[in-house]
Amino acid sequence: MYYYRFQLTPSQPNSEIDYTNYQSEILSAVNSVNNGIAFKRDGKFIEMSNNDINSKELKLVLKCKTPLVHAARSLSALTRYLTTNYSDIFSKYVFNKTLFHMSLISQDSSYDDLVISDTDLIKGIVDLLFTYTTTTKTEADMREQTISSIKELIKPYIHK
Repeated sequence: MYYYRFQLTPSQPNSEIDYTNYQSEILSAVNSVNNGIAFKRDGKFIEMSNNDINSKELKLVLKCKTPLVHAARSLSALTRYLTTNYSDIFSKYVFNKTLFHMSLISQDSSYDDLVISDTDLIKGIVDLLFTYTTTTKTEADMREQTISSIKELIKPYIHK
């Protein structure tokens, strides 16, 4: 799993918004985005709680099963949901067609410290080659690239 930590602040300079007044709307939007077709299909999930909502900033973690080149683009779904379903509240805070200024605080992967046994390696390769089904083009491309890399690595050990 890949983790992208963001800090969201008002895009509008000198904004009067107080996000704590809209906690239920924001958390409802996060829940709806997480349950949307695109997020489920792509293996994405936004993690946010009441404690992550301050008067002038939101903190959240975007989780994804594949690496993202432009992780902030995934959060546009949250902006769209808030400005569409709660337009009476949030539309007046839109500036340059966006509701938030998004700052990527950190990113990391749960795969960095993973120790793989020989048995897990063989099982993973068999699954990758024969049973793994992809749901997105990105996953399919990553699968093909991984298989090609494995083939190149194994060539010196194949005796014909």
